[in-house]
Amino acid sequence: MKINSAFVSVVSVGVALLINGCSSVPEESDQPKPSYPAVQAGQVMAGKVIGVIDGATLKILTSSNVDFRVRLAEIDVPEKYQAFWDKAKNALADKTTGKEVTLRVVRQDPYGGIDAFVYIGQRGINMEMVAEGWAWRAQYSRISELAQVENEARKKRVGLWVDENPMPPWEYRNQRMNPPEEHGRNDGRNIQPLFKVQW
Repeated sequence: MKINSAFVSVVSVGVALLINGCSSVPEESDQPKPSYPAVQAGQVMAGKVIGVIDGATLKILTSSNVDFRVRLAEIDVPEKYQAFWDKAKNALADKTTGKEVTLRVVRQDPYGGIDAFVYIGQRGINMEMVAEGWAWRAQYSRISELAQVENEARKKRVGLWVDENPMPPWEYRNQRMNPPEEHGRNDGRNIQPLFKVQW
């Protein structure tokens, strides 16, 4: 049976158009956008603490009934499996759980989380965590008051400073990413890697 070449050409073009139409990638504007509300640096917000995730991270329900993950700006605390992780978390929980707080926003991350200074009345919670020895001034921080209260906490040997030489969390994180050949588990110095990469 002879097949008309013009018919074959028309069918081929139709099939190609159909395949291309079905496999087209949606434009970027068609992609779903994040649903968290945007906040601006310097914005002041009020809310209630409804959860404590670690020694520097809170879950807060705002007065407009939106919950945010809020990280205390300019400080750093022990990571999970480091010494004092649980004590730092408990110290923050004792201060804040169920309390009404005020936030001064520093920045918002791409996932909607907020870095902020947290206040209960006139009390600066970020500063208190460092002054009581449950947090370091963050490695990048240039706030001189935080440096001063950290030095005082070291001298008094309060909080995690009862340890003669506690490992800063940024060093711990670096070792987690670059584990030594021989390692133990969670004493804050000999680090158990989360995974081993084979190149």
